[in-house]
Amino acid sequence: MAISIHCSLYDHLYELTRWWCGSRPNTSGVYKIFAYAMAGSSAATSMLTSSNVYKFVRRQLDFINEMYYDRAHVVHPINSALRPFAETEDDSRTVVVDGPNTRQLTKSDLAALHSVAAHVMLVAPTIATSIVQYTMALSLCPNDASVALHLAAAYLHQASRRAEHAPRSVVLQAMTYIERYAELRSMQETKARGTSGHVVVTQEIAYNFGRAFHFLGMLGLACEYYERVFELPVSMTAVADKEASDLRCEAAYNLASIYISSGSMMRAKA
Repeated sequence: MAISIHCSLYDHLYELTRWWCGSRPNTSGVYKIFAYAMAGSSAATSMLTSSNVYKFVRRQLDFINEMYYDRAHVVHPINSALRPFAETEDDSRTVVVDGPNTRQLTKSDLAALHSVAAHVMLVAPTIATSIVQYTMALSLCPNDASVALHLAAAYLHQASRRAEHAPRSVVLQAMTYIERYAELRSMQETKARGTSGHVVVTQEIAYNFGRAFHFLGMLGLACEYYERVFELPVSMTAVADKEASDLRCEAAYNLASIYISSGSMMRAKA
């Protein structure tokens, strides 16, 4: 799969993904790699959100709906009285009986599948269905900052649609999940650094706030958060390569584009 991504062999990548999901079904790692491949380039996104992939993801969801959410097929590894995942605090496993086979699922496995399905449906675009899938993923893993951020992005895309009847309420929901994402990421960062402070503690959080306001056309707030990117440190928990998570160049480019569009050429050059 790594070679396929590097060489842009997305047809081959799709076949490998199908094989891997068939040999290790409903495993969070498989779906996370699939989601990573989707973000590789616009060509990858186009290929991996085609009708064939959409049908494949729907089949994965249908299996979960039939085999997990239909409680008659599910048994607990210790006793027959299964507690729903929503009632368990840890990532404990549940055994799903599939005919002669058994499969073990965790909250993370289900959440990863719902997130991938939401990615595909967001690009499809079936935004309302995508929001449902992201919401299900967040209900399974409420402390996953990335899911909260994706859900906020889905609401922002929905608010931008001309047919949306209540854009203000949708924007409010989007900003609510942006705040939730920021709280979760700041908790991770402060724990890693052994410090405490404001919610916006890293470049990543400030940049994502800036992107949200930029998308909504609130350019004054967008500029404020983009400028804060230059004052904040790089995330300690995002990736091992600190240069890859340094967002100052992206923030500078977005700031320049805002200044140019408003006619402030001198500020853009600065």
